Amino acid sequence: MTYTLQANNTLTVTTEVFNLDNKLIPVADGWHPYFTLGYPVNECQLEFQSKEMLEFDETLIPTGKLIPYQEFGSLKDFGDTWFDNCFTVNLAECQPLCVFRNAKRNIQVEIYPEQSYPYLQFYTPDDRRSIAIENLSAAPDAFNNGFGLKVLEPQQSAAFTTKFVIKTL
Repeated sequence: MTYTLQANNTLTVTTEVFNLDNKLIPVADGWHPYFTLGYPVNECQLEFQSKEMLEFDETLIPTGKLIPYQEFGSLKDFGDTWFDNCFTVNLAECQPLCVFRNAKRNIQVEIYPEQSYPYLQFYTPDDRRSIAIENLSAAPDAFNNGFGLKVLEPQQSAAFTTKFVIKTL
């Protein structure tokens, strides 16, 4: 993983995976950054570009169905929304792909994933003091359902990059 700090409060994170074996290897990349903006998430706003949410069963395994979802297609109060969900992202829409904002503190986090991250997972902890916004290269359970799973040939590599920008309003 490479973390690059840049001007204007920008952090670029790149994960690079190399297949050093002589066999195929399945690859899925994702990590779990949590964000807090000084207030409970109930008092923040969220926007992300998606048209579909993956349906999960009662054990949180994707069923293979996509459900239409555009609730946060424009900046909206988060309120009592609770997430432990994965969404397909519409990378052709405007960037940033996701904005998490605290208007009271005049600050927001903007997320700019590259094509290598076509999924976005949100998780709201019970204490509601933060939110996990996770770029994913593949859907949960991808090793079984194949959604977004990448297979690397021997000696092949793959890179996954996203950029975070912290802005004052």
